[in-house]
Amino acid sequence: MPLKRFALAMLVLPLVAIAARACTIPVFRYALERWELTAYEIVVYHEAPLADDAKAWLKKIESGPPVADVRVETVDLANDVAKSYKDLFDRFGKSQPLPWVAVRLIDADPSIPPAWAGPLDRAALQAVVSSPTRLKLVDRLKTGESAVFLFLESGDKALDDPARALIDKELARLAKAIQLPEQSAEGPQLRTGLPLKVGFTVMPLKRDDPAEQAFLKILFNSEEDLDKVKGPIVLPVFGRGRLLCSLYSRDINATQIANVTRFLCGECSCQIKELNPGIDLLVPADWPDLLAKAGPPAIVRPDTPAPKKKQK
Repeated sequence: MPLKRFALAMLVLPLVAIAARACTIPVFRYALERWELTAYEIVVYHEAPLADDAKAWLKKIESGPPVADVRVETVDLANDVAKSYKDLFDRFGKSQPLPWVAVRLIDADPSIPPAWAGPLDRAALQAVVSSPTRLKLVDRLKTGESAVFLFLESGDKALDDPARALIDKELARLAKAIQLPEQSAEGPQLRTGLPLKVGFTVMPLKRDDPAEQAFLKILFNSEEDLDKVKGPIVLPVFGRGRLLCSLYSRDINATQIANVTRFLCGECSCQIKELNPGIDLLVPADWPDLLAKAGPPAIVRPDTPAPKKKQK
């Protein structure tokens, strides 16, 4: 479903949080190690048979590289069509020339606009699956970064510069001020050897970047009317590529930035992904492989004696 305003989500979350047992793992790390991203599907609507070369490159996009959890579904409108696909087409694609493509979360309600839609075009769909900013995003998150704050510039320096300065200042302060929960021997345990640390990255994104137009469309479609915001937008992403919320206008302030970071760095009180705020993005990453490369956590028994110092 589309994102809701973060302040509302934060108020609702404690009421629905379910914790079968205590968990001292921070939200950002629990999400990275345990929350699998919901798959996206590329739905191709057609009446005339698809050309063999189109079928071949659609298969390549589905299987990677880059590796992303995306499935391809071809829908022949000349035959009977499953209701969910028919509803999606009737609402958003009926006036479009065929073949027409809709990219959406695989479990999305057909009444929700697709994350991306357009004609069947190889280059366009490759840009939907991967882009330079998303590759950089994955590079930061796979190191155990607490969150990457996408800073979507408006193009107006009078609006962008003070907002960016505030974000940089507050994240630097919070990175030093926030203390992660002390890890308990009870409850869920860390699964990888990545360092458990507080770290934030700000990643600028221009609205007119030709290489990011598909990704921008996915971001804008994550929340109703987000594309109508005139000023800068801050989009915190954590875990394996989960967009927590959007901050813009008066929401770009020290209090809301602190709310976001303290939520992500606090204990994971609700271990059920769907009961946490956020929406999964389409990112080019083989997360099981990336996390396996990080190795297992270093386990040190409490009664292990400290190493002796060498005698000079």
